[in-house]
Amino acid sequence: MRAVSGARMLRFALPLLLSFIVAACSETPEANQANGIVVTGQSAAATARPAPREVVGQAFVSAVLGHFDFAQASAKLASDRAGLPSVQTYAQKLTADIEAARQALAPIASADGLTLTATAGPTDQSDLAILSSSRGQPIAKAFAEQQMETLTLLVGTMRAYKNGGDNESLRGWAEAYQGRINDRLLDVQTLNAEVETALLPPDQR
Repeated sequence: MRAVSGARMLRFALPLLLSFIVAACSETPEANQANGIVVTGQSAAATARPAPREVVGQAFVSAVLGHFDFAQASAKLASDRAGLPSVQTYAQKLTADIEAARQALAPIASADGLTLTATAGPTDQSDLAILSSSRGQPIAKAFAEQQMETLTLLVGTMRAYKNGGDNESLRGWAEAYQGRINDRLLDVQTLNAEVETALLPPDQR
């Protein structure tokens, strides 16, 4: 369903990978253990380098808001057009969590002189167009795939900033809301499996 998904992944995966490297180099063994990360043979002193965009406050806020905007817009389209209670329930939960995260993020960003300007992904408009032209099970499948990709990137970005970001208040926000977004990622993975089963011929379900 998503011929252009590679562009989105390339857009965000490279800086996100760099973010993980920087975060891993700066964490204590206790912090690595808490995050389920095992680091061996790590140098005592990392070579100084420019911080990746996602561990700098303004770039982090803009990236997060871009993911939020896309996730909510796609959730509304899918909820309105899929006609499936499971999609509607998921969309409601996702929207509630994102709105709570937005409300908590806004005063933190404002206090530190950061703007609430979203950075849209390179395929956001084309992905939304796919949803706008579909109904029923096909839109549910496209929506689930888009959400899994978007929330995977979002959770990774939040984790990377929590571990290596330049702003203590934003790090606290990322830690507070990463778990809720990860829960929605788990939910949409379940939803995707349900939709895939529903699309199978009856004798293969």
